[in-house]
Amino acid sequence: MIKALNNLKLWNKSAYQIFPNELVLFKGDIHPAVSLLNQWLMALDLAEELPNHIYSQEHKDVLTSIQLKYKLIPDGRLGPMTRQALLSITNQRIRILKANLERIRWLPKRLPYPRVWVDIAGFTTSYQSSPQRAFHFKTIVGSPKKQTPVLKSDIENITVNPIWKVPHSIASKSLLKEEKKQPGFFSREGFKVYKNWNDNSPEIAVDSVNWQALTQKSFTYRLEQQPGELNRLGKFKLGFKNSHGVYLHDTDKPELFDSANLSLSSGCARVNNIETLVETIALDQGLMPELNNYKKSNSPKKLNLNKHIPVYIVYFTAWPDKVGRVRFRDDIYQLDNALVSWF
Repeated sequence: MIKALNNLKLWNKSAYQIFPNELVLFKGDIHPAVSLLNQWLMALDLAEELPNHIYSQEHKDVLTSIQLKYKLIPDGRLGPMTRQALLSITNQRIRILKANLERIRWLPKRLPYPRVWVDIAGFTTSYQSSPQRAFHFKTIVGSPKKQTPVLKSDIENITVNPIWKVPHSIASKSLLKEEKKQPGFFSREGFKVYKNWNDNSPEIAVDSVNWQALTQKSFTYRLEQQPGELNRLGKFKLGFKNSHGVYLHDTDKPELFDSANLSLSSGCARVNNIETLVETIALDQGLMPELNNYKKSNSPKKLNLNKHIPVYIVYFTAWPDKVGRVRFRDDIYQLDNALVSWF
């Protein structure tokens, strides 16, 4: 990313010479500056392959979207005001790269194998056992109001048929709201109710509580959703110690992975096709016989790993793709500006 940063700094200095005020490109124009414009747009991650030398409809489409963003006349032409918009984006990208280079500095110089890498802004979880062997899974992460935390820990176990111990904030707000709207919701969804949050708290009958009379403040009960098709954690959970109470898990609603918005969880990471991830880890650790036995059960089973696997939950709004080209992501948690303000 240092190379990408230096490249954008050069564009910042040379754009006036390459695209002077008197240069305006129209559709069909043939000009040497077109190929340089292509390089600039690709460096900004605003375009893929574009025709060289001739200013095309593809160029117009890209620049029109930029003009609309900056409330310019959307004529798709490259003129002085559009060049200023590109320079503004260049400065933004430079700040983003600086923020992400600082985040890289927080990581160890050499990452271990195997490892699990949860890329929050990239909505991806990866399991990499060697430089040549990696598996990637689409991932749902926390919403801006309930962010997935950045952390480093070690995956210690796999739980098959996990019980969801509902955080009080979720139980007393959104789930209580559902019970009030649809009486019997807790029973239908397979929740057990405990009198309070003590470990030895007794279970009580779901229908023994007047849920309609409760408020978020007066809700003192603990809810635990039992394993099954409706369980929010799905079939599998990967556990690791952390102070945030988060983990990687399956989901009862796989259709959510097709959503345009993947930042919609309450902080944990939901991993698409997590069974493949779980089986790969178990295979690598010689635990497939135990895992297969546990999968036949309908009750919770915890499989301890023979060797803990480092897990890195990271937040990068710029990251190289497979060929080394830096790609920019949405700053879904609005963390870049606060970090850049340190410099």
